[in-house]
Amino acid sequence: SSEPASAMVMRGHWQLREVSICLRHRMLLVSLWNEDRPARRFDMQFQLRLILDQILSGRIDGEVVQPSSFDLWLDNRLSGQPDRTWLAPHSTSATAAFCRMFGTGLIPAEANPVAHPHAACAAGFDIVKHGPDAIKAKLIQLSFKGDGVADGVRQVYHRMFTTLSGHLGDEPAFDVFRDILREAVLVLWPLAAGDRVFGHVLPERRVHSVVTAANELNVNPD
Repeated sequence: SSEPASAMVMRGHWQLREVSICLRHRMLLVSLWNEDRPARRFDMQFQLRLILDQILSGRIDGEVVQPSSFDLWLDNRLSGQPDRTWLAPHSTSATAAFCRMFGTGLIPAEANPVAHPHAACAAGFDIVKHGPDAIKAKLIQLSFKGDGVADGVRQVYHRMFTTLSGHLGDEPAFDVFRDILREAVLVLWPLAAGDRVFGHVLPERRVHSVVTAANELNVNPD
């Protein structure tokens, strides 16, 4: 074509935040442009012409990467293929977001803004795909890591808990994941009757810590 940019398209799947690779070429996606003005930002023909030489030469190709189980699962879901996991009846976007948030607590920090969510989604899905019991078991395992004083789960997942309780609190698609997390939290944390957990008020205490038990008995924790 005399106008290569006119034959270029953006795959709709790539608009989802958790899609971070091109499965056809097995490469990480890359940021192509930054533009504050919406009219210019969404003018793909204009923007592609500006970087046409870099695209055709391959200078801005993403890093070659092996697709994860999450990548394959998500592509199948977005393509309308049947889901054989327990996640089949649940929202694709909510599940993908939960896998990313859950996986972020399982992997080291990574500077690359595309490689990190790709690794996080993969790590999260490897646990989430096995069901609620696997998710709760992983949280319980994490709670015993660290110095034995700080709550490892609270430290690692403070942002996720805040997000699911805050601006996503009214999104029913995340209810299934909030229910799983709530059950794990009630086993792990010495919450008192009346404490609120993901929108639910705890009717009675389930577990004590040394401190809460000592306070209730009016004795020294030592």
